[in-house]
Amino acid sequence: MFTLSEITSMRNGNSVKTEKEYSVLGYYQIIGGIVGFIIAAVSFVQTEGFNSLILGFLFLTAALFLFSIYCGVLCLKFKKQGLSLSLINQTLQVIGFAVGGYSFQYVAGLYFVIGVDMTDSVSFDFGVGLSKLDFSINHDHQKAIILINVVACIIANRIMNLQEHVKEEGDADL
Repeated sequence: MFTLSEITSMRNGNSVKTEKEYSVLGYYQIIGGIVGFIIAAVSFVQTEGFNSLILGFLFLTAALFLFSIYCGVLCLKFKKQGLSLSLINQTLQVIGFAVGGYSFQYVAGLYFVIGVDMTDSVSFDFGVGLSKLDFSINHDHQKAIILINVVACIIANRIMNLQEHVKEEGDADL
């Protein structure tokens, strides 16, 4: 026995599994973006002085987390472009680094990172958390760290598989 939404989905040529995966991905990105935006807003409220660099960082932070929310909304509308942009969003989250005074790590959602810290000696680091943006210029020149976000790798892989599935299905609406 099928539910009304399953019958409607099948009638439109979209498989229920494909629509569920779009929805899960959409909600994940929206929630991750909102949580990241809230965490960033709280951090900026606690910042004491504002200059052009901090305002630029504020713009970058807002843009990245809003981009995640936008990707999620497109997925909830079952748009093919939602998958393409979501893949870009997840790819930005795969690698984090701190080298030569520059650092970058962006995550909108859950993260489990495996890292190699080569600052003083080679050591392996692990981290787990929720939405963050770490961006530095001209800070801690001696740091040499590379991070891989396993969660973003898995999601990016799943998005690529879903893109293939959508091509195979030939979904007109997706």
